[in-house]
Amino acid sequence: MKCIIQVDESGNPIEHPIVLDNFVEAFPDLDISNDTPPQGYAWFIRKNRQDINLSILAPKNHKIACRYTRVSDTTIEDEFYYVPLTQEEITKLDEDFRASSCPFASWTADYDNRVWVAPSPMPTDGNYYWNEPTLTWIKIEVSAP
Repeated sequence: MKCIIQVDESGNPIEHPIVLDNFVEAFPDLDISNDTPPQGYAWFIRKNRQDINLSILAPKNHKIACRYTRVSDTTIEDEFYYVPLTQEEITKLDEDFRASSCPFASWTADYDNRVWVAPSPMPTDGNYYWNEPTLTWIKIEVSAP
């Protein structure tokens, strides 16, 4: 999906990106031929946050934020980065985790990382679910139709 964003006289983004179809409908007199954005606008590349997969690598007590970054004279894109949590945010996360319910009686809390830990690690060779009566991981078998 192609987008466009308004820029100031220095080429810095202002406002938020607009889907190109909506832009053309709102501004039918502006020329976007030859793949050149009109004066005061730049093309916008929307990145998918899930493709970046920052949340798996996020340092403890950080969150992911987004800003718009100019990558050329006519193109701007999403840039994801880490921001340290405030002490208030950390306290709230800790309180929420401590108030959460343990998913299984055999699991223990890892308060430092705010996660529940099974008695044994989940295997990595497929999809599994935890079986509490046997205290084991059971592989989910998928059969072809």
